[in-house]
Amino acid sequence: MSPIGTTTIWQAMAPPRKASPPRKHPAEPDYAALRHELQTNKYVTLQLLWEEYCNQHPEGYRYSRFCELYRGWLRRQEFVLRQEYRAGEKLFVDYAGATIPIYNVESGDVWEAAIFVAVLGASNYTYAEASLTQGLADWIGAHMRAFEFLGGVPEIVTPDFVPGHKIVILWRAALCGCGVQDPRRSGWRV
Repeated sequence: MSPIGTTTIWQAMAPPRKASPPRKHPAEPDYAALRHELQTNKYVTLQLLWEEYCNQHPEGYRYSRFCELYRGWLRRQEFVLRQEYRAGEKLFVDYAGATIPIYNVESGDVWEAAIFVAVLGASNYTYAEASLTQGLADWIGAHMRAFEFLGGVPEIVTPDFVPGHKIVILWRAALCGCGVQDPRRSGWRV
């Protein structure tokens, strides 16, 4: 009988591993095209784009991984300036882009309602309501109800552009009852 060598003992105790077949990675989405679709079509969502991706690549990523990869790609594309707000400092207000139908069951009439949205900057605490128009009375009324809902008034209300409205800047004297001055003659831009 021949003596057993160290190599033979090691091979018996820990046989070499078989090489595993190479992993097949799912097809990568076209992230630039996804971003373009999301920015140019207001009704397109990441969910819809994932469903299209799955139709083209049935063995592709599941939704959570798809979103994770897209957001990771997006973070690497640009630097974002994060805005920090103090509590109660700013309230952002605007009408949402799309309207919703309101149906009158008795008459069968349908009205398109505009959605007013107010969001606190620090907490993202949100107030929303539907109104029949985006007129000045509805705009002001929505603000009053938002303030009641929030239980106070923030330091600054930041509106986005509202079509059909002109927000005129008045001199402080106008607020003190000293008369209203035309901002165009004062050098203010309107």
